Amino acid sequence: MRVGSADGIPGVSPAAAPPLPVKGQLYQQLVSWVEHQQPPGRVMLANTDKTVEHPLCKFPSMLHYKGGNVNAGASYDCR
Repeated sequence: MRVGSADGIPGVSPAAAPPLPVKGQLYQQLVSWVEHQQPPGRVMLANTDKTVEHPLCKFPSMLHYKGGNVNAGASYDCR
């Protein structure tokens, strides 16, 4: 089986349904930051059917599992 990319993420199969930003989500965060001086807060990513949700961590922070439902964004934090 050949693994392609899911919305530009190399090596991630689209069949895996990974959490990804919705169309325009990151752009709107950037516009708010630049035009209204509102830096992005916690950005949540979800898969297409919204059964998996994870926060997007800013570098150099990494995603850490705190416990609970592995598919819920509240079960993770960025450290």
